[in-house]
Amino acid sequence: MEKEVATMTEVMGLNANQQAKVLEAKKTVFLENQDVLKNHEKGSEEFKAAKKANNQKYSKALRSIASKDQMKAWQEYRKNNK
Repeated sequence: MEKEVATMTEVMGLNANQQAKVLEAKKTVFLENQDVLKNHEKGSEEFKAAKKANNQKYSKALRSIASKDQMKAWQEYRKNNK
């Protein structure tokens, strides 16, 4: 998780405050997804819906932390490094 945030910091040019917020958002979605695993059968509709909701919440948080240019840089990086 910290390694990905370090990569995001490099690619997106995040400042220390943004970096801390992104790490916190990643931790939150990770813990929420752990709860999904505990409470729903993997692959079930409930599982998929809960994971999707968590990921959408994370994406929204990320967009509120980073600028449009930073998000564009991250999306480009991810597209080129699949």
